[in-house]
Amino acid sequence: MLWSPLRVAAQVDESVDDEAVPTQGRYAWGQGGPSEAASSGPAVHRFARIFGSLGAGGSLRLFYDPDTLHQDLAAPAYLQLRAGYFFEGDGDLQHGVGLGVATNVTPDPTDLAYADGFLELGQWTLAPTYFLRIWVSDDLQVLGSFGVPIGLSGTYQTVGLELAGGVVYKFLAGFGIYAHITFSTYFASFVQPMLSGDAGLVLDYEVLP
Repeated sequence: MLWSPLRVAAQVDESVDDEAVPTQGRYAWGQGGPSEAASSGPAVHRFARIFGSLGAGGSLRLFYDPDTLHQDLAAPAYLQLRAGYFFEGDGDLQHGVGLGVATNVTPDPTDLAYADGFLELGQWTLAPTYFLRIWVSDDLQVLGSFGVPIGLSGTYQTVGLELAGGVVYKFLAGFGIYAHITFSTYFASFVQPMLSGDAGLVLDYEVLP
């Protein structure tokens, strides 16, 4: 290539122009601004947690037979104990497994003359459960679950399905309150869909390595 003073002058002008333009706020091709860089940071790490709750609630039968089964619209009030283990992971979505235990605190049916009726604490249910939790904040979480309740009492031993959703609010680091809405269906000689609600206390313990 022949040496040319015009070419040298053009190169000097280009280098001056590049140096004169401020570099602040300029990004190379494929790089985002400050907001994009900040949003691409590592997800929050969640350690494993042991979860427990104790509450009370009531249910409504969406289908009931007052004549044959001596049932009322309102099912017995109940106590609900749950225990679960949430697995370690990253992000605001955490899943786990657990077990629910429930028993009635009022008789069913209310007509105690009915021979197959249950007195208080006469109905027991175990429910292996899958939990899913969304961390809205350290104090507030949305909790969903899917379980398979198994009735273990009397002549009405049944199995069912239940889907629940609710919220947990912790006013201390590992202690708070919860509220749940549950839709369940039990299968025996008939199908028994129910809508339930319960609320109570929560213990949430973080398992550190």
